[in-house]
Parts: sequence; C-alpha cells; structure tokens
Amino acid sequence: MPSFLSFVFLLATLLASRVYALEILVGGSVGNVSATDFLTITDSSVANTVRTDSRLHTFDDDSSTALDQCTSECAPAKSAIAACTDDTCLCNTTTIQDVATCEQCMFNALIAGDLQMTDPREGSQVALTAYGAACGTALDTTIAASLTTLTLPPDWDGPFGQGLSPVATGFVVAIAATMAGTSIWILCSM
Repeated sequence: MPSFLSFVFLLATLLASRVYALEILVGGSVGNVSATDFLTITDSSVANTVRTDSRLHTFDDDSSTALDQCTSECAPAKSAIAACTDDTCLCNTTTIQDVATCEQCMFNALIAGDLQMTDPREGSQVALTAYGAACGTALDTTIAASLTTLTLPPDWDGPFGQGLSPVATGFVVAIAATMAGTSIWILCSM
C-alpha cells in the first residue's frame, strides 16, 4: 500500500510539473528554456562591448545591457508569464505581445547602443520566433507571424558602407588588371 501511495504522489507531482511545460528551443549557449526563464538574461558576466570610432571599447559595467534599459517594457511580460499556470495563458495574444514588446525594446537598445548581445534571448528575432513556435506546438495552432516579428527602429540608418573615390577605384582596378595579366602570362609561359 505505501508503494501505491508513493506512486500516486509521484504521478501527481509529474502532472503538476506539466503546468510550466512550455519548453522553448532557443539554441546557442542557452538550448531549451522554460517559459518562466525565457526573459531571464543570465549571462551578465560577459563584458559589454561598444563600437565607437571604429574601435572596440569594453566595459565591465553591467548597467548598459539591453535588459537593464528595458525594465519598464519587460515588466508586463515577466508578470504575465509569472501569473500563468498553463500553456494557454503563456500563449495567449496578450502574453505574446508583452514578450514581443520586451524583445523589441532590447533589440532597439542593442542597436542604439551598438551593444553586443550577451545572451541568445536578448533582443533576438530567433528567440521570439522560437517562443511562437513553442506556443504553436503546445496549442496545436499557428501563431500569427505579426505577433512574433521584430522591426527595425525608426531612427536606424542601416549599415555604413565606405566607398572608394573614382581615383582610388581606378588605382585598384589597374592593380587587379596587372596582377591578372601577370598571372595569365606566368601560366602561358610554363
């Protein structure tokens, strides 16, 4: 009889642990995370790197991480996830929008500060898509892509490309043509 009660207790414990069963495959150094740990950025020991004037500057100050800059935007998502008791709640439209708002804020902070991502979940389109995919699998439905899509900040001007002046372009083309001609001459004279 005691082994039967132990078995029933174990079964009840296993079934109760399925409440937070939503596992999100983020990949990278994080791997699988539960929904409760999705917005827990733990890799704060990595020094932040900021690019300024074509040089990398490293700061050990953790206050410049994207998550720290987005505490007010991420608070609703964290409280919504903490309040959920099942996958339906974790995957409802409001919770997904709150998570997407948090990820969007971190994404914008990474771009604005030219910060290096310290965790694969920090402002990541891949992580947000993984959250939506896990919800789709758990609820056996399709999550709208518009709920799990990050957008570029309105003030983003794109990557900067350094072009060559016409004189420099002519010089590079002349050198390349000389090298190509010399290579062909070497091959033909062998």
